[in-house]
Amino acid sequence: MADLTDIPLTDDSIELVVSNSVLEHINDYNSVVSEVYRTLVVGRYFYPCMPNACLRHHKYDFHRWTTPGLYRLLEGKFEIIGGACRGIAYSLIPYVEAFLTHKIKNRYLLSTTRFLWRLFSSPLFLIKDEKNEEYQVLSQTIYVLGRKL
Repeated sequence: MADLTDIPLTDDSIELVVSNSVLEHINDYNSVVSEVYRTLVVGRYFYPCMPNACLRHHKYDFHRWTTPGLYRLLEGKFEIIGGACRGIAYSLIPYVEAFLTHKIKNRYLLSTTRFLWRLFSSPLFLIKDEKNEEYQVLSQTIYVLGRKL
C-alpha cells in the first residue's frame, strides 16, 4: 500500500494505470494525476473511471466529473484516445430505489415495490448509450483512456 500522491516507483516505470472509482474520494486529485503521469512510461495508458451522476457512496466522496471536466483534468498530460460511459439507466434506477427505500417504511410493501421497479425498469438497460455530451451528463459513470504525452 502506498500514498497515491507519493508512489514509491521510479519515473517512467509503469505501462498501465487503472483507477476505478478512486479519484472522487481524494481531495487533492491533481497530485494523484501528477503521480500517475510521473510513473507512466511515455505513450502508455491511464484508464480512469469515475462516477458522474450517482448517489454519494462513502463518507469521503468529494468530486464528480463530467466528460469535458475529465478531459480538462487530463489536458496537457494525456491524449484522450477513447471514452465511454454507463448510461442514464444506471443513474435513474438507483435513484428511484433510494427514493423508495427512504419513503416506504413497510418492509413488505418496500420489498414488493422494489421488485416491481426492477422488473419494469430492466428494459432501460437495453437502451444504447450515446456519445453526445447531453446524454453523458446524466450517465452514472464515465471512463476515458488516455495516452501519456
